[in-house]
Amino acid sequence: MLPDLLALGSTLQIAGGLLLAVAMLARSSRQLVAERLAPRGTRLVGLREAIVLRVQVGAGFLNIVAGFGCEWLGRSLGPAEQELSMYIWLPLLVVLELGLLVAGWMHASAACRRHLREQLQQAPPDLVAEAELTRELGELWDVDSTPEDTRESYAERVRVAVGLSVPRRRDAYAATQRTFDDSDF
Repeated sequence: MLPDLLALGSTLQIAGGLLLAVAMLARSSRQLVAERLAPRGTRLVGLREAIVLRVQVGAGFLNIVAGFGCEWLGRSLGPAEQELSMYIWLPLLVVLELGLLVAGWMHASAACRRHLREQLQQAPPDLVAEAELTRELGELWDVDSTPEDTRESYAERVRVAVGLSVPRRRDAYAATQRTFDDSDF
């Protein structure tokens, strides 16, 4: 018992086209301009969204190729072997697509965090001094700020959540001192 493969193929192609359209048209022109003009580039949260869009593009192409394959099989087998009702396979297809997108979002979040952690561990930033970076990392690792947080306490909680080492700070007093020799007088 097979589904109507021609209808299944067309449905997969429509779903693939919609996923591709969403992935390609998801960002507004305002966001694209902000990316180009921002001195530091895109926000870190945007990295996760970019990875999700890549997953959507992959899922869209997979759907289109599977749709063409189903249509090819449907034409070669003929209608006699295709008895499974659309009312059975269409809900299964919707659940499969939603599961694929949820898995893609989970993969994007994990990959974004893993790659960011690797990059930040190479040169740990001073999270106290870089408040914007600290806030974005807090968003990615779901570290909420509380009213009693100070900049230092929030930066410490974010550092622990991300798994970063404590950056080496120069002693402020030592940095302002200089040694004098005979040529200075």
